[in-house]
Amino acid sequence: MQRRKHSIEFKQQVVQEAIETGNKALVANNHILGFASLYLLENFIHNLFVYPDFSGKGVGRKLLSASIEKMNKLLRLKCVSENKKAMKFHENKGWKKVIEEREPGERYWLWYMNREREFLGKKRIIFLGLCFSVLLVVFLYPKGYSGKFVQWGGDNVHSVNTDILETNHIPYEIKDNKVYIPEDAFDRAIWCCS
Repeated sequence: MQRRKHSIEFKQQVVQEAIETGNKALVANNHILGFASLYLLENFIHNLFVYPDFSGKGVGRKLLSASIEKMNKLLRLKCVSENKKAMKFHENKGWKKVIEEREPGERYWLWYMNREREFLGKKRIIFLGLCFSVLLVVFLYPKGYSGKFVQWGGDNVHSVNTDILETNHIPYEIKDNKVYIPEDAFDRAIWCCS
């Protein structure tokens, strides 16, 4: 299995395509320092690349800031799990890890940032990524929520208490290779984007 490394994948063709589609790029002395590709309708940062020679020089921070300004209050991105440097970067910039997902040959974390913290109040924000970039549903649950969970796409009911789950994860259980979500999840859905 060949692993994908973003610094190796930093190719002129990919960068040019990103720029032509209206995404962000930083250029100095006719040299591309990095770029970010955005899905504006989904408030999603799809790629954030910094050319390796310019790593640690503020390029990523500037690209991230420019990207954030283009989007609404509730933002999300994904980051390859093995990219520890990028994971630390996003964490230091205030992003919160939500859930680790898998694709063939790769694992990545889905992250979120809420630019309007008062929106959260004293409740805990929960994300459930369904079919990844096709649908995102946001749920609010009080800390310590407990209730019935149902199998996604099924009728089986399973009890759970969010106190036993880590803060940065959605309240779900996996049992017998089936994912269970809160029974009242869609009653609590506050935002949805497709």
